[in-house]
Amino acid sequence: MALWAGVRAHAAELPPRTERVTLRLDREGRRHLIVTSAGEPWLPAERLRGALGGQVVCWWAPPDGAPRVVAGPEAGFPATAFEEENPEMGARARAWATDALGEVAGRVVWDLYGGVGDTAVRLAAAGADAISVDADERALAWARARPVPRPVRWIAGRAEDVVERLPEPHAVVLTPPRGGLHWDVTLRLSGRPVARIAYVSRDAATLARDLTRLAATYRVVAVRVFDLFPQTAHVATVAVLEGA
Repeated sequence: MALWAGVRAHAAELPPRTERVTLRLDREGRRHLIVTSAGEPWLPAERLRGALGGQVVCWWAPPDGAPRVVAGPEAGFPATAFEEENPEMGARARAWATDALGEVAGRVVWDLYGGVGDTAVRLAAAGADAISVDADERALAWARARPVPRPVRWIAGRAEDVVERLPEPHAVVLTPPRGGLHWDVTLRLSGRPVARIAYVSRDAATLARDLTRLAATYRVVAVRVFDLFPQTAHVATVAVLEGA
């Protein structure tokens, strides 16, 4: 809120065609200002950063492009990496999903759409040979620097582009964006079923669609809903599937 008050007081320093402003406090305690605007890149961002006391990292993104740092340090936690709106409840959902896979020690487990690697670290702690895939290269760079109890294979790329080249898994954790699974991921999982899938969904409609598509080769054995924000529609749904 303090950052928002500062941004409002110096709004004239934002790009003239600003479409969206995002404020974020990351895991390392740093504050970020992410500005999406059409037109030229936000080159004079350092002026706003100075007006805010210099204790903020400024990012600029075109409406259909990737954000980049335009003022402040680039190293550290990637402010554009996805995290649950309620981190504590998101962690509980992730823990339940990984525990639902059963015994994974010494077995290959895919972590698709793995972000900064929270799921992969849990899998590694359980003794799995974890392979974590995410399209956000900044998120993967931060994940690679994390301490892990055993090696994790980190792959930067879209899940649909790499699944055919990955080693055969015993189990899979899916944490897709709200749009759900890409059709190529669904085909790969249906064509060569695995023992168990834990699907962590942020959208009930796309989860229902994807479970219907997977129903030919899997059966749902457990579902649990995690209430991210009471009295709102924000929930995380974890569905556990077994190969038929």
